[in-house]
Amino acid sequence: MIESEIINYKANPDVSCRVEGDDDVILYNPDIDDFILVNSSALLIWKFIEEPRSIDEICALMIESYDDPPERDVVLQDIQTFLDGLGENYLIKVDS
Repeated sequence: MIESEIINYKANPDVSCRVEGDDDVILYNPDIDDFILVNSSALLIWKFIEEPRSIDEICALMIESYDDPPERDVVLQDIQTFLDGLGENYLIKVDS
């Protein structure tokens, strides 16, 4: 039996996070002098990855945060898309 590789995502500790208004969040990476603007749902994911977590752990935490959660597959896909974007901007660290 082959064990599948578990990937853990962790917020880059050099990246700053600033909340602007009710629903806008700025993630700034000083290493590349760039930022991205995200929403409050993305902020939850950002907080969840302050500690290394697998995508399944992040998904479970997101589903728990909703009063009426969408289907797990939808949540999982949205999280993967967001994490991929963070990786492209060097905002997260990935360990396997």
